[in-house]
Amino acid sequence: MHTTEPGQPRSAPAAGELSRIGPYHIVGILGEGGMGRVYLARESHPPRQVALKVARGPAPNLAARLRREIETLAALEHPGIARLYAAGEARVGDASVPWLAMECVRGEHVLDHARNTQADLATRLRLLVRIARAVQFAHERGVVHRDLKPGNILIDAEGQPKVLDFGIAQREGGADATLTLAGQVLGTLPYMSPEQLSGGDGSADARSDVYSLGVIAYELIGGRLPHPRLATSTLFEALDILRHEAPPPLAQVTSGARGDLDTVVMKALASEPAQRYASAAAFADDLERVLEHRPVVARRATLAYRARRFVRRHRALSAANTQNTIAAATAVSL
Repeated sequence: MHTTEPGQPRSAPAAGELSRIGPYHIVGILGEGGMGRVYLARESHPPRQVALKVARGPAPNLAARLRREIETLAALEHPGIARLYAAGEARVGDASVPWLAMECVRGEHVLDHARNTQADLATRLRLLVRIARAVQFAHERGVVHRDLKPGNILIDAEGQPKVLDFGIAQREGGADATLTLAGQVLGTLPYMSPEQLSGGDGSADARSDVYSLGVIAYELIGGRLPHPRLATSTLFEALDILRHEAPPPLAQVTSGARGDLDTVVMKALASEPAQRYASAAAFADDLERVLEHRPVVARRATLAYRARRFVRRHRALSAANTQNTIAAATAVSL
């Protein structure tokens, strides 16, 4: 439901394909997945481009998922979440299928954005904070995303992260549909929590999304996945990896993540949900504490630790104040 090249669809519709749905004129194809196809479309009133997602045929389970996504997005009005504009049903061949029209986000996914802009560590942490705040907004409305990954997080032209694709989201406490009857995995293995991979009713709560945020943070800061082999693993291989292999601490992957940042990210990646942050907001709060050189809650704060944080924070403030004083004195002398 996005494009990384503003206004440029991946391809034009073939002869005989859809040309219009409701008020939307279809320009081209942005992408497609298991649930359906996403088109780039134009609306006349108001004049704008939209991402138009149409269910793949009349299959009841696919149509039901898209309807559930429509219901989910209708409750998620937030600057960090791609906006739902409209939804309805359309005749495609002999069947009636659901569709939804969404904000067409023009930008790059978060990893490409950080790489192409040569974002420093502080900028990457601020992006993570904003992403986690958007996810928290969904959680507060009872929605667990279940497919958080870099490809579902775009950074627009203003630098605003946008969380996309709530196609397999579920209401917290609802039945888990990680596995279909055919054994198909719903989600993306390298970013899925151990409990989501294992399946079971109600297994993916907000802490499962916290785990996915931890994977994204690890990759955004360290330049690699915590478990690279998951990218080419089967479901059963992935379960075995997560049960028997611990990811290397982030501080071993990049020296820039030593100390509190390593502690914060690795807490989000804890294999046991009870050992993770209880919420995306708590994860975001600790990332902000890292940025501000304040004590994080991910570790027991001893008196010596608090003292070190105090000294480091006030050393940074003193340096900033000194620079401001010099600048002011220079201005006065001029």
